[in-house]
Amino acid sequence: MLGNQAADFTEKINRIGRSMIETIIFPKKKYTIQECFGDITTEELLETAQSFFGSAHTPYVIWDFSIAQMINISPETIKRLVVIWNKQRARRGYGKTAIIAPAALEFSFSKMFETIPKLNNASFETRVFGSLGEAKQWFSE
Repeated sequence: MLGNQAADFTEKINRIGRSMIETIIFPKKKYTIQECFGDITTEELLETAQSFFGSAHTPYVIWDFSIAQMINISPETIKRLVVIWNKQRARRGYGKTAIIAPAALEFSFSKMFETIPKLNNASFETRVFGSLGEAKQWFSE
């Protein structure tokens, strides 16, 4: 995780009482981290996914839910994310999407995020990890 930055964002969210998805782009390393804080909504996820392709984007994306307080992601939301990502297939080209989930959610996240994209002919690989380090290692494989 991003250490002090994560603590700063968490403090900010606690003060203002809302959620946030912070986009951090590492162009030289070809990956983007979507760090999720607070109670993440379906609308926020879909808006962030859509805006990812409207700006500088990378082939590798990490969605980090490790410090999100509550995550309400349904299978239908994941299908909608896959539709957005598939529409932008030409702009992204190849790619991998890593999901970082807290241990309590890792199993259910894995099933949804690894199965639904395959069933909907996603143009990218998706895996769920327990840490940022594991996700970055997968990108280098």
